[in-house]
Parts: sequence; structure tokens; C-alpha cells
Amino acid sequence: NGYLIVWADDEISQNIPGAHTNFKLSAGGESIAVYAPDGTEIDRVDFGPQAEDFSSGIPAGSSAVGRGILANTTPGTTNSAAPAPMNPVLSPQGDDFDLQIATSPGFSYSLEASTDLITWAPLETITAVSTSHTFTSSRPPIALRYFLRVRRRPS
Repeated sequence: NGYLIVWADDEISQNIPGAHTNFKLSAGGESIAVYAPDGTEIDRVDFGPQAEDFSSGIPAGSSAVGRGILANTTPGTTNSAAPAPMNPVLSPQGDDFDLQIATSPGFSYSLEASTDLITWAPLETITAVSTSHTFTSSRPPIALRYFLRVRRRPS
């Protein structure tokens, strides 16, 4: 019924509660796995670049499929929920549009555009301070096809 905090910080001499490992995880991303004594892999996490003061894990009430960035850091307790879904609402008006999304404070959101789904150009980036944001932009007059995406990242 308890929770064990494991610090992968290569500082085994620290006197802070929890277990300190004799290795350090890279902030640039890598993999970590837990194995049973017989060598069977129990769990594995492959992660990309990490941001300070954000927590990744399996949201409360979810399965490993839902693993990702959590809404709040929760060391020593049950994981928090995942950030709210963005629930985009696109309101086109000729060549202009409004794109409203639900946001989670503390995350950054970048609106990007493409005409080929390969090359993406940034249009606007915000750091959320409320629970919604509306991006406003225009489609280039020469574009026959115009695709949009919003990328969410820890700030």
C-alpha cells in the first residue's frame, strides 16, 4: 500500500528518503526497464527529452497504454490524471480560421501548419495560463491543401 521513490541520479550517498541508484538517466531521453529475477521484463519505458518539474507515468485509473505526461507531479502518492484532452474546435471563415483548444496550465501549445504533411511551419506558441486558448490565423492564398496540428509540451 506504500509507494517507493527511486531516484535515478547516481547519488547513492544522499540522505533523502527513497532509493538512490548508482546510475543516472539522461534528460535527453533513453530507456529504463524492470526485470523479474528470472530475467522476464516486467515493464519498460522509452522516453524522449525531459522537461524540468514535469512527471511522466501511468495516470491514475489507466493502464500502461495511457502512459505519458501527468497533469501534476505526485511523488510518494498515487499518480495524477493526464492533462485534459485538447478537444479542438475549428471555425473557418473564408481563408481565416479560429482554432479553440482546451489547455492545461503549465504546458506550452504550438500551432503548426503544413501543405504536404511532411514540412511543418510554426505559426504560434503559447504557454497556457488558463483552461482554453483560441488560435487565429489565415490560410496562405496559394495553398490548395492546408493542414494544422497543435503540439503540447511541458513548459
